[in-house]
Amino acid sequence: MTNEEKLIAAIANVLQRDVNATSSSLLREDLGLSSLNLVELVVAIHGKFGIDIGRRTVERKANPRTVGDLIALLEPV
Repeated sequence: MTNEEKLIAAIANVLQRDVNATSSSLLREDLGLSSLNLVELVVAIHGKFGIDIGRRTVERKANPRTVGDLIALLEPV
């Protein structure tokens, strides 16, 4: 399973429904993630990948808006 597939599965788990997402899908607008959902997703990402996305966004001065943005944060520098 690729990182993209794992991330989409985590999003579906947080939303408790199937999602039809691609790397260009917007987290809030297209997928409907609320602020609480985003926090839950950060926790899920930490559990699945062992990565602190919050810290990575600060270190890389990133503002992830799409699934692709999150996938990029999963990759080492």
